[in-house]
Amino acid sequence: MMCGGSFWRKSSRKVCRKLLWIFATYVFIVNCLDGNETSSEVQAIQGYPTILPCNAAFPNKDGIALVLWFKEDSGVPFYSYDARSDSTYKTAHFSDDPLGSRAQFYLNSRPPALKIGKVKKDDEGEYECRVDYRRSRTEKWKIFLNVTGKMFLSII
Repeated sequence: MMCGGSFWRKSSRKVCRKLLWIFATYVFIVNCLDGNETSSEVQAIQGYPTILPCNAAFPNKDGIALVLWFKEDSGVPFYSYDARSDSTYKTAHFSDDPLGSRAQFYLNSRPPALKIGKVKKDDEGEYECRVDYRRSRTEKWKIFLNVTGKMFLSII
């Protein structure tokens, strides 16, 4: 049996969609420490949202001033979270290609993360999260996003 078949009741389809979303956001992290960079891999399913973790450490309870996201070896960030003003309520989010309005950064989640809505095959690749703290040293994390085709859940 497959999710989405005509024999499924409405509530069963909701459960099936939730299971697919949970699987789509499943994060398999492989820590590879290299100086102040950490690498991980995220598995995502095309057409579903996913989360790219940015493992900010908050050293000595230091605040975050700026978060920049890069794709591949581009020197230009496609997403920025600017909290350099005195108030975190005045933070500025800026998102540009390749993700545009599909990207949203969540600083208050643990770890902070970039959520990508409806992942596309073109989103696959290496991402870098750079965190500038107010007083502490800048940190970087590399995340490889692996996007697989549409997934169907078989129920036996």
